[in-house]
Amino acid sequence: MAAASSTAGPDASEGETERQWEAFAPHLPHAFADGDRVFVMKSRGGQRGSRPFAAAYIVGEATEDGRRTVVYKDGSTYAARPALLVPIRGGGPLTLFTATTRAYRLAAATQDVGTKTLEVGCDQGEATRRLVARGCAVLAVDKAADRMRTARDAAPGATFLVCDVLCEPDRVEGKYSSVFVDINGSRAYDTVLKCVRWAERRWPAALVVVKSSEAMRMHFPGAIEVSAPARQRA
Repeated sequence: MAAASSTAGPDASEGETERQWEAFAPHLPHAFADGDRVFVMKSRGGQRGSRPFAAAYIVGEATEDGRRTVVYKDGSTYAARPALLVPIRGGGPLTLFTATTRAYRLAAATQDVGTKTLEVGCDQGEATRRLVARGCAVLAVDKAADRMRTARDAAPGATFLVCDVLCEPDRVEGKYSSVFVDINGSRAYDTVLKCVRWAERRWPAALVVVKSSEAMRMHFPGAIEVSAPARQRA
């Protein structure tokens, strides 16, 4: 990924599983290589932007105009513009940070999240709905009961829990292959980081995806300065 990366940050304790931090900024230019896993965005033109289409992997080198050949699960191929290719990250120990809601939701729709997902801060269930649609078993947590009522309607296949994980962490049980964290709307950076560290320690092998504009500004300033074109909005 074009953005900078780092290993577990300054709060990591001795003996704690080392994690890699990366920026999930799909609108940045990427240096794709043969065999890379990508999610191809479906171009819709005009002002409507694009939407996630399907996962694939890259074969061969770039053509003269920069397009990359991708192979889908059914064996079919397509010559895609790089701007429509989103790198797939997955498996732990890895933590992806993003600054915007649209990129966070795109991560929920495209990244390798595994079969069981914990979502901390589900709000009205937009990311929850995307995760459920992919077949994930989702535990969606939020401290606001009124917002969760809307989320239940948006994602009826998920399991919901009214809880503030920073005050009652033991109420969250189970093993998860991925953890999504979006509490940035009402929490300071230090609080967000505390929640992230809790998730990293509790599920050291999980993919952790975090929405925090403050974290992106601090750790990935080059990524946060780039504006996403309309075609990348999800």
